[in-house]
Amino acid sequence: IDCSEVVFDSSKTASNENITVKITVPDNTYRWELSEKVNGGDYQVVNSYIGSENQNIEFTTEGTYQLRAVVYDEYGNSCESVSDEYAIDKTAPELSVVLKKKNSSSDLNSSSNISNLSDYSNNTWYSGYVVLRGSCSDNTGDCTVSYKVTGASTNTDGFVNGTTRNINAQGTSTVQYVATDEAGNTTTKSFTIKLDRTKPTISYNIGGGIYPNSSLKICATARDNETIKSIEMQPWKNGKRITLLTESDNQVCYTLSGYGKYTIYTKVWDGASNIQSTTPQNSN
Repeated sequence: IDCSEVVFDSSKTASNENITVKITVPDNTYRWELSEKVNGGDYQVVNSYIGSENQNIEFTTEGTYQLRAVVYDEYGNSCESVSDEYAIDKTAPELSVVLKKKNSSSDLNSSSNISNLSDYSNNTWYSGYVVLRGSCSDNTGDCTVSYKVTGASTNTDGFVNGTTRNINAQGTSTVQYVATDEAGNTTTKSFTIKLDRTKPTISYNIGGGIYPNSSLKICATARDNETIKSIEMQPWKNGKRITLLTESDNQVCYTLSGYGKYTIYTKVWDGASNIQSTTPQNSN
């Protein structure tokens, strides 16, 4: 009897779903025995059959499986054939992504050590650059990590496992990582990167009556390409600070009244902690 005619037929050897294997034996098979090995253990008899009728076996639970068929002809001659290994994995892989802050735009390649960089908090404004590193692990086999970048950074995607991806563009970028194991299970994580390295601007508007009989209202307006965190104005009169005014909005105003020389200092913080301060604005 020829065991090269024994066929173990399945559409897949690794899956996150049930796997069915069809076993075909030679036409001159008188009887045959089917055994299975689970998770690397010993072969255990599943069933014995009379004749050459094909049989199906289905694996439904997580684990690794291997089949062995021992076939006999009517004269007692026998041979055996062993299948490929089948794996069922219904558990998603572990995905780890670290985000680090960089002060410069120099690239970090796959061998660079980024552990000495400080952590970047997801979805917060930062005035530098950000580097991400994704890696994965799986309980039964290998896995791969892919990424996709959209938004302010150039749209790109690719496969990267244990290497870095730099985000340099100012504005808001979204980075999505996907870990995929051999069975097709996936784990997804998304991160929002906000970068702003541009200082805000300050402009002044002075309005009111005609000098010297009327008060003057001076307003400082801050503008930024992303967001203003706060604006601070310090009016001084005749060399002494009058008050300290702070607004979380983008404008702060103060009314100058009474004769004297006024000096206005203004400072602005944007959402990425970029700071802009003005030269004194004087009014007599």
